[in-house]
Order: sequence, then structure tokens, then C-alpha cells
Amino acid sequence: MSYCPFCGEKIEDGSKCKNCGYTPSAGNTYTSPETYEIPTWLKLVMVAAMFIVSGGSIIGVIAGAVLSSSKDNKYNFYGKWILKAALILLAVKAVIAVIAFILIAVLGVLNAAVIMSLPEIA
Repeated sequence: MSYCPFCGEKIEDGSKCKNCGYTPSAGNTYTSPETYEIPTWLKLVMVAAMFIVSGGSIIGVIAGAVLSSSKDNKYNFYGKWILKAALILLAVKAVIAVIAFILIAVLGVLNAAVIMSLPEIA
């Protein structure tokens, strides 16, 4: 049993591909289809970009949604993982933004109160 080099369909040795019509000649059959795996360095770059790049969490959610809808188990697993990580990171960033907003508002009010309570300098 071999695989068609053009469409990846399984073909019996010496027979014609039922999908695309390719006929293998002697010595040019494939023993297994090529599969593509996401390189580790690219996975690390994607995760680092989620933390570093502004809007990286949203990009991570989109990339995770696209990869998790794949039929390939490797893409599907990584897509679900990056989707979860991006959603958690997005939630953490939102909480930090709310806390920062509250702190700035409180400090602004306190600063205004201090300035208003100062005696006038003639």
C-alpha cells in the first residue's frame, strides 16, 4: 500500500489513484503521506506574541479558534490550548485594566482634594 504524491490518497501498489488519476511507475511510490507539524519555535513565538504584542490576546483567540477547528489532532490540541491561554490572558489583562482605572481615579480625586485644601498664596 502506498500513497499518491499529488493528493495523498491511498493507492494499491501498481494501480491508478482513484482520486486524481495518477499512475505510479516503478520506483516512484510513496510509503506514507507527509504530515505537517507546527514547529516548537513557532509555538513559542505565538505564545510570546500573546504576552508582548498589543492585542496579542485577541490574535491568540482567533488563532486558537482556527486551529481548534482543524481535523488534525495535533492542530486541534494546540488550538484548544492556545485558545484557553489567550482567554485567560485576556481576562487577566481586563482585571488589571479595571484595577488601574480605579487606582488612577482614586488618586486623581485625592490629588484634587489636596490641591483644593491648600491655602491660597497671595
